[in-house]
Amino acid sequence: MSYRFHAAALPGEWINDPNALFFADGRYHLYVQHAADAPEFKAVGWAHLSSPDLMDWRWEGVVMPPDERASIYSGSIVAAQSPRLFFTRHEREGPWQTQHSAVLRPDGRSVGAPSGPIGPAGRNMRDPFVFRGPDGWRMLVARPCDWTAWRDDSPSVLELWGSPDLDRWERLATIGSWSPPGVMWEVPALLDFGSVQALILSLVDRRADTAECEVRYWLGRMTDLGFAQAPNFPPDGVLLDHGPDFYAAIPNAAEGWPTPDRVVVGWASNWRTARLAPWPDARGGGPIAMPRHVELAGDRLASRPAISREPTSRGFLATGGRVQVSRGDSTVEVSVADRHVVVRRVAPGLPRFERAAATAPTRGGEALLFIDGPLVELFWNGIAVTAAIPGDGDVRIAWGLVKAAAVD
Repeated sequence: MSYRFHAAALPGEWINDPNALFFADGRYHLYVQHAADAPEFKAVGWAHLSSPDLMDWRWEGVVMPPDERASIYSGSIVAAQSPRLFFTRHEREGPWQTQHSAVLRPDGRSVGAPSGPIGPAGRNMRDPFVFRGPDGWRMLVARPCDWTAWRDDSPSVLELWGSPDLDRWERLATIGSWSPPGVMWEVPALLDFGSVQALILSLVDRRADTAECEVRYWLGRMTDLGFAQAPNFPPDGVLLDHGPDFYAAIPNAAEGWPTPDRVVVGWASNWRTARLAPWPDARGGGPIAMPRHVELAGDRLASRPAISREPTSRGFLATGGRVQVSRGDSTVEVSVADRHVVVRRVAPGLPRFERAAATAPTRGGEALLFIDGPLVELFWNGIAVTAAIPGDGDVRIAWGLVKAAAVD
């Protein structure tokens, strides 16, 4: 069992966060966090994959390896003119994180000499997302609570920095926190839809000795004073993916993209699943999720597949509808109740997952189900569900009805 149309690690290696997705010279290029020595999160750098169609991925090699002093953590790309990568160096001696940049060479497989440190630095200060501002450039950087947050009351925030030239940076504002103390904020990103912007955050709940993960977004507008949320938007944000296995979501670089669509990719795993699931061929951590078009639909974001591949199965879902995917003793079920989508997963070796998330009023619609190796991805009425389903044997798919019921 392996992957047919997902970007994944080489056998015996590891990938997690996608860091940059852009288009150049007729191919899509994806940069991911990567560990070569073992299928686990150890000393990480960045690796490079490319594709002609966002489905058939070719491994291009390591573009920024770790060194004896530091790992290369997540970041972003500015794709205008000479593409430039922005990233966090995580020093092994002492808890210190600094931001750096490096110009990508034309072959896409190597970088020039990195410059930095630039801008924000601290014990937890990472994942720079760089974008155009009203006069120059802006950088969002996460200042998350500590991984051992259950031992204190640390809140997570973002910092906004500005630059006229991508080299000189000054702090502009602190953003947040909208989450309870002990919930980590990571991998910030901003999607611009003209009339409104979407602030995307990846969250890890560390209020107990667990690592529940999810990606949420808030609609509003970024200014140099901070992020102003849209009136009446849910203060806790809205899930970008309703499943258990979608994390570290980033958008494509719009410069040079062959269409006006905005595309989002994420890690098709999380910090619990990655370490517990029996990934195929010892491809550690899980793959990168199927790229998805994300568009503004009223006061919410709507997702749909960004690839032309025919789904494994399709069916009609309305209130009371259900689709169930099973393999061996593992089961993923998505059902639709009144104004809620309910996702359940039971799989040996993985924590039981059950989430009932509020949606817009449910209505009938076609659901597209994609299965690739141990990964299930479902798209329905703009909603996406991503879940790993490990196990042996053939996949069983059942479309049906369940008793309609409201969910608190």
